[in-house]
Amino acid sequence: MLLAGLPTGRVRAVVFYATNGVGYHLSAPTGEWAGSGWEQTAPLANWLGTVFGSNAIMTAKHLNRGVGQTFTYAGQTRTVTAVSNDIASDLAVLLFTPPVTNWALINIEPSVDTGRWAVVQGRGRERGDPVTVGAITNGWKWGDNNMTRRWGINRFDGFAQYGPVSNDQVLAWAAFDADGHPDECMLSEGDSGGASFVATGSGWKLIGINFAVDPETFSNSVSGGPAFKATLSDYTGLYYKDGTNWPYATPTNRPLPCKFFISRTSQRLAWITNAVPGLIFPADVGLAWNGGGDLGAQAGQGVTFTLLATNQGPYTVRDLGVDVTWDTRLRVRSVTPSAGTYAPDTGRWHVPELADGSGAALAAECVVWQPDAVIGTNCAAVAAADKPDEAAANNTACVVFSAPPTSTVLLLR
Repeated sequence: MLLAGLPTGRVRAVVFYATNGVGYHLSAPTGEWAGSGWEQTAPLANWLGTVFGSNAIMTAKHLNRGVGQTFTYAGQTRTVTAVSNDIASDLAVLLFTPPVTNWALINIEPSVDTGRWAVVQGRGRERGDPVTVGAITNGWKWGDNNMTRRWGINRFDGFAQYGPVSNDQVLAWAAFDADGHPDECMLSEGDSGGASFVATGSGWKLIGINFAVDPETFSNSVSGGPAFKATLSDYTGLYYKDGTNWPYATPTNRPLPCKFFISRTSQRLAWITNAVPGLIFPADVGLAWNGGGDLGAQAGQGVTFTLLATNQGPYTVRDLGVDVTWDTRLRVRSVTPSAGTYAPDTGRWHVPELADGSGAALAAECVVWQPDAVIGTNCAAVAAADKPDEAAANNTACVVFSAPPTSTVLLLR
């Protein structure tokens, strides 16, 4: 059911599990959902797109948006100047002018595409008449299409192939299964092009564009008539359309909910960056020291310095290299990294991966053993990374320390 050849339909609406309020969630999310992409999404004719660069907006390929189309973003009219359609997914990128100064971040990490609540946007239909099976309401028929943008919540549960010969796992899916959130939603015909966002270390990121629902058409009859389109939390006991066939969903002790699918940005990064010249994914790595100051150590007493590396986002950095220079009057006895490895012969601290919003520490046990008072300095600098750093001011850090003179000198005769 989740593989190629899905019995899908193009999607157009956000239908809520818990409410039929037509005025529900028509404005930007607040509280824990604030900043989840509402301001970076714009109407493209009857559908939606998400601005993700100074001159680029992403939507669904099957909507067939073209050059010359206009849309309004940040109170100003923009004009599409070029269109790129992905041959391996349903994603489309439209370049436009004039450029903007506010846009959404794109998720580039596949690990965050499932398992957490996502804010989903759509535009269109209302909840229609209830669908009952055995006197139990299992969902609702698709109602009127008023093309009104609103948002809801759902959790993506897994991946699916895009086509018969594809192993790209381009699609992620979410079920309409009442999974513990009152704002859980489902999509329906015409929601295509809408966006799904998840929260990461430094903020919300676009993880995908609405593609399809499965299944969308049902019947009480094996012949498929009279058929109806619906959003159901359990379609067992009904027939559903699969291509030209009408299989029966046999009741079991578990419900069988409808699902919707998004085209994942994390799987199509090479194509996205090729479609948008100059698009980059920076990571702001900052360095800082704990320790230093007046050590007040007795002769031979150990002192500890800790170097902290923090990725302030917005993207994960890999192959981070930090060069550490210890004061020559400091005897470094041991260096222990919380992540990665440290090479004492070169002073290079290598961290294979530092996720957005995470940090790592390099702890050094040292000894100051000098007959005279010491004022010294340890320094560190970011020397390597797989991404550009647009905040270079915090890429270096030094710590000044002082230590009293050694009070006792042991002479061996």
